[in-house]
Amino acid sequence: MGGRVFGIAVVGVGGAVGTTMAAGIELLKKGLIGKEGLPLAEADGLADYSDIVFAGWDLFPDDLAKAAANHEVLTYKQHIAIENELAQIKPWPAIGDERFLSLIDGENKIAGGHREAIDTLRKNLAEFKGRCDSVVVINLASTEKLVAEGNESFDSLEAFEKGLDENSPAISPAMLYAYAAIAEGVPYGNFTPSLAADIPALIEFAENRNVPIAGKDGKTGQTFIKTVLAPALKSRALHVDGWYSTNILGNRDGLA
Repeated sequence: MGGRVFGIAVVGVGGAVGTTMAAGIELLKKGLIGKEGLPLAEADGLADYSDIVFAGWDLFPDDLAKAAANHEVLTYKQHIAIENELAQIKPWPAIGDERFLSLIDGENKIAGGHREAIDTLRKNLAEFKGRCDSVVVINLASTEKLVAEGNESFDSLEAFEKGLDENSPAISPAMLYAYAAIAEGVPYGNFTPSLAADIPALIEFAENRNVPIAGKDGKTGQTFIKTVLAPALKSRALHVDGWYSTNILGNRDGLA
């Protein structure tokens, strides 16, 4: 690394997507893979891949070398080449709440209620910020159970703070991560469909703190294909009687 250190704190860092992302960066750093398929690789003003470092939270305690081996996305040759680097990334304890992820229950969990969880997340981020020039939080966790958006705790920051104090069951882990990131002044991106920073209370919080928030489902699979095909069919006035698709639910998504 020769430039400004850019840290990415990942919610669900030990998952298949998180480990593959970290592995890809480490392979790039060693020149073992090229930048094909990365249209922003040469864009001005963005962090160089060699300056990116990772940390994050996961319900499962395995370091990323063990996690990557379990997910079996990397080839054996790729895994061996960066095993030492991945082994240095050990997940921080994560928020576990069976109301939102009923069948995913790892042992690497934060104890306590909403306020205690936020305090822990903020301490993690503060420590990580001390090692980096800039940091972002990216949510790559399994999709949570759908939350009714009309809950009064979501209407304003004041109501949300009250919900935190009362450990409101409507407040999800995804919202707690988003709140902690905003409180630490760290930009937050959501790559999942889970309801997170996109509630009025957290939008208000982000605006007050002038913290960027973005994202709602990466749509890298069938959802992406549907969002491309549907407008094309409509623009050509092609009538569709029905639409059927199957989500394979890879990795741990089927458990969620």
